[in-house]
Amino acid sequence: MPSFPDHDLQPDWCRGDLSLQLHADDPDTVLHALRDIARHTPGRNAGSPAPRKPT
Repeated sequence: MPSFPDHDLQPDWCRGDLSLQLHADDPDTVLHALRDIARHTPGRNAGSPAPRKPT
């Protein structure tokens, strides 16, 4: 992700992992959001399995 104009990024804190928590009343909404995020994430591992539908 590129830095924003006013950000003062510290190199020691960059290039790490990102954790997201997705929540919705309907599991299909969560799955759609997860797939949309994965589809628009550049450089993701193309060999990763597709996300499974929450139960």
